This record gives sequence, structure tokens and C-alpha cells, in this order.
Amino acid sequence: MVNVIEIQFKTLFICFIVLGGFSSCNFSSSSTEDIELTQEEAIGKLADLSPTEGAHFFVDNRSQYPFLDTLYTDNIVPIIGQCSFDTIKAVKETIENTPANVALLPLYDNARKVYLENIKQEIKENANSQKKAFVDYMIPAMQVEIDSLLDVDMSEVMSKYAGGFMNWRKLKYWFGTGTDDFEKIWNDNIDNDKYTECVAKYINTYLDSLAEQRNNYYIDIVGKGEFESESRISQATMDLLLAKKCVREVKKFTEKEKEEMTTSFLKDWVAPTILGVFTGGAGTAVSWAYDAGNFLYDVKVTLDDIKSQKLDSEEVIKYACMENIGFQIRQAYLKYYTERVFRNIDENSDKLYNIISENL
Repeated sequence: MVNVIEIQFKTLFICFIVLGGFSSCNFSSSSTEDIELTQEEAIGKLADLSPTEGAHFFVDNRSQYPFLDTLYTDNIVPIIGQCSFDTIKAVKETIENTPANVALLPLYDNARKVYLENIKQEIKENANSQKKAFVDYMIPAMQVEIDSLLDVDMSEVMSKYAGGFMNWRKLKYWFGTGTDDFEKIWNDNIDNDKYTECVAKYINTYLDSLAEQRNNYYIDIVGKGEFESESRISQATMDLLLAKKCVREVKKFTEKEKEEMTTSFLKDWVAPTILGVFTGGAGTAVSWAYDAGNFLYDVKVTLDDIKSQKLDSEEVIKYACMENIGFQIRQAYLKYYTERVFRNIDENSDKLYNIISENL
């Protein structure tokens, strides 16, 4: 009997403990809900949070604690206005439908204005750097490849013109038929398209790289979407002409007048030429460059080499022709393309700024 009573008592005791536990849990939960957030505690809480976290805290709790509207607007918004534009923008997007947004709006507009001014200046500086890089790196790279192509082509021209059994082509020139022969060999071996494609290759590669840079810049600023640059410019097919000066040098070369060739070469090709400003496109520049020359092959040939007649006749005419072609390319076509690359950079820079301004 005692055992039955003890068992019943223990059962009742266990039930009491369990019920007491449930009661304790319910009491603890209800006491937490009854805790009120004071203004001092709210200020402390906001001070511990980042601006964006604080904005979410404000939005999540303002309906339960109406005093947060005034507290956040008067105490937090002025501080937010001193932050970076990215932070101000993120906070504004969070508090968009609250009274605090009205107070933040003029601060946002001012920060946006300053931010866009900085972007505009940065884009302008980037454009200047892009132009400088084109002149300092792309143009020299093109000239190196053009010089290499010229060297191969003119070597082929001179080999074919000076060759043949007993130099029969030179003999033909003595009887008045050499000019036509040389011009035919020239036309067969100087491929205008090859030089046009060489320049286009460098320009297209460079403009493509700038387009990628602008797109990355746009995404970094706006955070979404893409920016499409206009990465192609109008092309001008080269028309490299056989200058009269080159024909004169061929005649001297044919007649073996080496001393006269050296004197003429120094006078006509090495003498500095004052370059004017071209207008009217590539065609106008070519017509002027056709019979002009300015010796720029001093890497391969020095003035001392010419004066001391270390070059043989064939080399003199080769470099004379190379210089004339190179001069036409540099002063006509590379100037033409440089102007259009610069215009492309300016137009894309303006477009980039305008689209950023619209989507910021």
C-alpha cells in the first residue's frame, strides 16, 4: 500500500514540475514582449549600427515606436548627409516611404550633384589618358610594323628592278623604258590594302579595349546593366603614291651617279620639312605629302652613313622610297586616324557620362 501511495505522489510531483516549467516559459516570453524601447536606448542602438543597418532598424520598428520618426529625422539624417553618396543612396532607398526621406532628399540631391561632377572630371581625365596612350604607344607600335612591311616590300621591289640577266632592267632605263618598268614593279609589290589593314588592326584592338574599360567603369558606378561604346571609326583606304622624287632617285640609281644621289638625298630627303596643319581629310594631306619628305629612318641609316657614302646605290633608292611611303602614311593617314580616334574617345566619354547620370 505504501508503495502505491509513494508512486502516486511521485507521479503528481513530476506533473507539477512539468506544469511549472511550462508556466515559467510563458511568463518569460510575455515579460520580454512587455519591454519598452526608450528614446535613449534607440539612439544607442542606432549609434552601434552602420548607416544602412540603422535605416533598416528604423523602418522595421517605426510603426511600434512612433517617436522613431522624429528621432531618426532630427538626429540621424543630418549625420547620414555627411556620408558618401553610395551610402546616402542606399539609405534613401531603404527609407523611401517614410517622413525621414523628405529630410534626406535635399542632402541626397546635393551629394548626387557633387558625385556627378567628380565622375565627369574623372571621365575627362580618363579620356585624356586614353588619347595620350594612343599617341605614345599605339602610334609607335603601328610605325614599327609599317616600317617592317616597307622594308620587306621595298627590298622585293629593288631585287626585281635591279635583277635580271646583266642588269637588263637598268639598261632598259637608259633607253627610256625604265620608269614604266619600275612603276609596274612598285604597283605589283606595294599593297595599299596591307597597310590599311595593319593600321585598322591596331586601332580596332585599342578601341575594343577602351570599350571594355568603359563598360566596367559603368557597372562599378551604376551597379547594373551594360554600357555599349561605339568602337569603330570610318576607314580611309590608303593610296600610296610613287613620288616624283623617288623616280628621280631611280634614274640616278640606274645611271650609277652615286655622288649625285648622295647630294640629292641629303638635300631633298634629310632637310627638315615644316609640317602644316592639314584640313579637308586624308586626301588633301596625301596630295601635299606626295612630293614632300622628312628623313626619319635614322635608326637604320645615319646621316654620317649617307655623307660618307657607306650606302650603295641600291640602298639609297630603297630608303628614299621607304621614307616617302612612310611619310605619306605618317603625315596623312595616321593623322587622319588619330583625329578620328580622338573624336571617338570624346563622343563615347560624353555618352558614358550622360547614361551614368540618367541611371544613377
